[in-house]
Amino acid sequence: MFQNILKNKTTLSLLIITIYSLLAYAPFIPFLGLYGDDWFFTYIGHFYGLNGLLESKVMERPFTGYLHALNYFLLSDNVFLWHIAMLLVSLLGTYILFFTLKKLWPNKLSIVTSITLLFAIYPGFLQLPSSPTYLPITTNLVIWIISLAFTIYAIKAKSKPRLLFFTIFALILQIFSFLFMEYFIGMETLRLALILYILKTRISFKTVRKIFIYWSPYLLTLMIFILWRVVLFKSTREVTNINWVMETYYSNPLWIAKIPLEILYGLVSTIIFAYFIPLIIRIPRIPLEISFLILFLGIISGGLLYFYYKLMEKSAYDRDLNNSIEIKKFGKDLLFIGSISVLGALLPIIISGRLVRLFDAYDRYTLTSIIGVGFIIIGLLFFLKINSSIRKLFIISIIALSVATHLMNGYLYTTNWNKQKNIWWQLYWRAPKIENNAMLIFNFPPLTQKNLFSEIINRVKWYRIYWVDYQIYGPANLFFNYNDLYSHNINGDYLPDKNVVKKIEEKAIDQTDNLYATYIKGFDKNHLRYYQNAAIVTAPGDHSCLWVLDKERQELPDSADMLLKSNIVYSDADKLVQSDKSVIPPLSIFGPEPTRTWCYYFQKASLARQLRDWDKLSQLTEELLGSGFKPNDVNEWLPFIEGFLVLEKYSQAKDLIETASKNQISLDTFNKNICKMLTRLQVNKIEVYCKL
Repeated sequence: MFQNILKNKTTLSLLIITIYSLLAYAPFIPFLGLYGDDWFFTYIGHFYGLNGLLESKVMERPFTGYLHALNYFLLSDNVFLWHIAMLLVSLLGTYILFFTLKKLWPNKLSIVTSITLLFAIYPGFLQLPSSPTYLPITTNLVIWIISLAFTIYAIKAKSKPRLLFFTIFALILQIFSFLFMEYFIGMETLRLALILYILKTRISFKTVRKIFIYWSPYLLTLMIFILWRVVLFKSTREVTNINWVMETYYSNPLWIAKIPLEILYGLVSTIIFAYFIPLIIRIPRIPLEISFLILFLGIISGGLLYFYYKLMEKSAYDRDLNNSIEIKKFGKDLLFIGSISVLGALLPIIISGRLVRLFDAYDRYTLTSIIGVGFIIIGLLFFLKINSSIRKLFIISIIALSVATHLMNGYLYTTNWNKQKNIWWQLYWRAPKIENNAMLIFNFPPLTQKNLFSEIINRVKWYRIYWVDYQIYGPANLFFNYNDLYSHNINGDYLPDKNVVKKIEEKAIDQTDNLYATYIKGFDKNHLRYYQNAAIVTAPGDHSCLWVLDKERQELPDSADMLLKSNIVYSDADKLVQSDKSVIPPLSIFGPEPTRTWCYYFQKASLARQLRDWDKLSQLTEELLGSGFKPNDVNEWLPFIEGFLVLEKYSQAKDLIETASKNQISLDTFNKNICKMLTRLQVNKIEVYCKL
């Protein structure tokens, strides 16, 4: 069987493409979760159903809602299935592109495979792990590629009925791709460039007329869509509202002058920087040994492609690659097709005020350029008549870098997901049930473990897990209210926002005002947020467990900044507990309960202290001291110390205080916390130096 695959070069090429796609995306699929806007779509899909998903997009991209609804109907809340679906859809698009290019160049199989590989594992778009958000966008890309395939088959059809049949299907899919995602109109330059390439014989009126006849149906549907989008449809979201874009240019003419610079930056970012910047900015966030392992795997993967090229060297497919004149001309054609394609793809995106950035989720604006990038890279190598060995080594190198980038990205997404699950499981241990209309105000401590890059990581946005309110109330309700949203609701926000601090101080009551919730007609209209019910939660850092701040005790973790210290007086821990009766979180989303280590005992002890269940706290303390678990932040001994003090076990309390006081790093914060506790409990039987 293996020998048959080696002989059948098309099968071998497909196998290589499949292996590289799986290597780049599949290893971390079992460990991926939900991220960013995924929480919004999962929250709406679960609690408000398919109609909610349709309504959520009605004022921005109304037809995209149908893709979201279809995906949720098929995949529901099963996180694993979402990621499998993303992989399968991506593979489908890759296979269709391969056969489309093979239809164009049946005798240049290694070139077709190279372009397809550059498309399949392009490192400038790294949002595939965010499946509920980006599966519709990836699906739309596949729809457009199928439309392009029908166009190619139509032009090469040998009969008018076949030409008409393929053209009709190409047009239907083309208009659907526009309706689902308006900035896909820029990909039409690739369709036009390929039509020019196929029909081009010599410049004449007859040739131009023939090209126009083939392209005119696609141009017509494009113009109809633009007319609908600009004149008839009014988006309420600024960046997709043409009036807002025009007003921006009118009020700030410098934006017009900025467009050429942004186009140039977008071209360089998409074609060149994409192979280096995403890798470079991810290395500092990954343990050194993991980085070396991933880079090693990338290098090893390059050997597979080297083996493929060696097998192809003597095949009929690669024989004409030795003709330097012919191959230079072919390289020029590829370079032209790719350049026109990428420029056309970026133009509508940048004109509408959306800019290509490789540092965050704005790398999604490279998506429409990916096919063109492959044409440019391969075309340039042939146009410059680069030596065959050097050419193949270059392609192998950037493919290896691409694999490494995706593996690092997958590792970081799994780390992010573990942090998120850690937050919600610790909050669950701390507050098995949360009061109706409680307001979770999250704060995220900076990294405390110092290294060469820690200060940079602390400053950048992409280190944070959440940055929009629905990324807090979404998982909170899915975890704690999975079957009970209509009678029970949890709200959320995050502390670094100055407006949130002001609302907490003023005990404001307002409606959910995030970007997406305003699109949900009739669903969240009466969804009020009660800031007087605030419970401030510091997420687990690299030095501590999750903390629920309590205005009655005013204890702080070692990582507390001035923002926490000044707002602790507004944090009502009682809002997080109705009783010690657990809810059942959905395992299909959050997975099984993690191993119970130090943080489990800290959360349960904090809960028992809040409920004044001193017998339970005494039992937990006995279990903990026998387990050998110890905290990184010694302030987490506080609930156990208070348990000893309330039960008048002063010698045990003193021993814990002395143990904690040996940690010089946390001593200042611990001293302040313990002295507040002794004063509050009116304990004077323990000698502790207090400076309050």
